[in-house]
Amino acid sequence: ILTAGIVAFSFTIAIFADNLGDILGIVGSTGISVIAFILPGLFYWYMDGLEKMDGEWYKFKRNLGMFFVILGVILIPFCIFMQFYDVD
Repeated sequence: ILTAGIVAFSFTIAIFADNLGDILGIVGSTGISVIAFILPGLFYWYMDGLEKMDGEWYKFKRNLGMFFVILGVILIPFCIFMQFYDVD
């Protein structure tokens, strides 16, 4: 059922999309932000053992990880907007 759903969703996008570049731009805008910013920040934030370390440096790095999560969430809509924004 999952495979059939994925195939049906992909087929629907293929029917209605006029330009493959737009679809790849949306996938790139969301995928890169998640892979480069959100996931590493979440992994560092939820890493075991960091709460046991009392140093200010570890707290700073943990907060920096959450900053990257927030930055990634902000970048996704911005990148999607810039994908369709016409400079001309």
